[in-house]
Formats: sequence, C-alpha cells, structure tokens
Amino acid sequence: MLISGPAYLAPQVLNWITGSIYGTNWKYIEVLWPWVVVFIPLSFLFAKELNVQSLGEATAIGLGSRLHRSRMVLLFYSVALAGAAVGVAGMISFIGLLAPHMARRIVGNSYKLLIPLSAVLGAVILLLADLAGRMLFQPLDIPAGVFTAGVGAPFFMYLLFKRRSLG
Repeated sequence: MLISGPAYLAPQVLNWITGSIYGTNWKYIEVLWPWVVVFIPLSFLFAKELNVQSLGEATAIGLGSRLHRSRMVLLFYSVALAGAAVGVAGMISFIGLLAPHMARRIVGNSYKLLIPLSAVLGAVILLLADLAGRMLFQPLDIPAGVFTAGVGAPFFMYLLFKRRSLG
C-alpha cells in the first residue's frame, strides 16, 4: 500500500502501521461502538468460566467446564474486539498485553474485576502515550504505538527476568 497506493495515503498508512489515535473523530467511535456493546457484555458472561479455567485444565473439566467450547467462544470474542480496535487505531503494540498484567497486580486473578480494570488501564496507557507523543517532541507528533512499545518492551523484560528468577 505504501509503494503502490496513492502518495497522499502514505502518511495515513504509516500512522496505522505504528498505531495512533491522531486524527480520529466520532465517526470512528460510531464504527467501534457496536462491537463494544455486543462483545464486552458477552465476555463478562464468561468471567466465572475464566476463573475456573485458571485453576488448570484437569480441574476445570472436573468442575464441569466445557473447556474447548468456551475457549473457542472466548477466542472469537477476543479476536472480534481486538480486530475492531486495530481497525480503528492501528497496531498499537503491547497495550493488550501490558494492561492485563498491570491489572492482575492490582486486583488479583478474579476476572470479574480483571476485565474492566484491564480495559480502563489500556485506555489510560493509550491516552498517556498519545499525550506524550504530542507534547514531548513538539512540533513533531510521534505515534502512540512508539511510546507503548517503549514502555511495553522493558516491562516484559522485567516480567521475564522476574519469572526466570522464581523458577
């Protein structure tokens, strides 16, 4: 698209590749809203199921969980929500991985609290990254994805070394 597409679209494509919410407006919210209204409440219906699955596969099956079915449904919900978000904001790296780890440190493993707090933390991280991209290097606008990668990569290195030292 960058090479073969029209030259005036190149900055938009580059912005989407790095991930940014610069230039978004209410039209994008209108596109995203139906996905959120449908799939977020449906994901809350599976909060208890996720708590059971976090106990382990054998325990979950022993407790009556329809493990494979619920995993497929949750995978579908996750892909639908992530696809809608990426379609609007681009590939903003690490937010979907960073926010749940931070939320788990705050509220523990209860998915009834973990899902909404992850969403709120993800939004806060995105807003702070976008604010940093617009304010720190003025007059340049750095895409939010650059800052989320800059924070996300060291955070995951920390998690990796912490887990390695425990095991």
